[in-house]
Amino acid sequence: SGASMIIIPITFLIFYGLVMIVLWNSSKEVIGFRYLLSSAVAECQVMIQYGLLNGIAILTKSPLINTASRKWMHLWIVWAWFNYCFHMPLIAWSRLHAIYAPHSFRGQRQWMSYGICVVFAWLLSFIISASTQWQPWFVTFYFEPAAYGLLAEDFIKYQRDGEAQIYLGIHIFVVVLPIVFYSATIALLIKHRAFIASVKPEKGGNKKQSVESKLLVPCILHTTIFVLGQVAITIGTGSGPWATWTIAFIFFLNSALSPVLLVVFLPTLR
Repeated sequence: SGASMIIIPITFLIFYGLVMIVLWNSSKEVIGFRYLLSSAVAECQVMIQYGLLNGIAILTKSPLINTASRKWMHLWIVWAWFNYCFHMPLIAWSRLHAIYAPHSFRGQRQWMSYGICVVFAWLLSFIISASTQWQPWFVTFYFEPAAYGLLAEDFIKYQRDGEAQIYLGIHIFVVVLPIVFYSATIALLIKHRAFIASVKPEKGGNKKQSVESKLLVPCILHTTIFVLGQVAITIGTGSGPWATWTIAFIFFLNSALSPVLLVVFLPTLR
């Protein structure tokens, strides 16, 4: 299990790195790629944490850091996860903007696109993570090799004093908001048949709009996979080390499938 959690993440990180190069090279023309690129950086952190580092901890039978440094490690883990979560409604909004106001969206400058990602994903997630990390009710998680994943220092306190409720609230928010945005986007596509027909032309602005429209499918599927993963964790994966390992693997899988979906549904990336 430890070796697999090292080999698999490294493979997907290399694969995602190649996808990110294409996203970067095409981001001047395809605005949606900028939001996906920002999300990709956050997702790579999640894969490193729940995949690679967890695998190293299991294989070396080491918690990786000392007790005094746990809070700093947990701050990074929570920040990366919230950052990943906040990118989902941001990407969903970008799909709605691309369909609702395509000319305005295509005129968006790079600094504005990345600025939106920094403020509403990277900065917001850090503020929430840092402001809660040293509260008396906040419980730190750490890598426990014997448990094959992350454990809470006080699980009862985690469930009782508010931290679990914060995670639940954020997860509900980042699921409901994309559903609203994607529903509105699909309604617009159905109402305006011209947007559906725009995926066929191959030149000029129509070609760019074609890619923006095709981005909708992998983005919706990615949100669906996230929801299914959270449902599986909420319902329960059993108990013991393999249950903890399964939860970590689900978190890893949420991010690892993103580049696969993009390559499958976007001929431009292939």
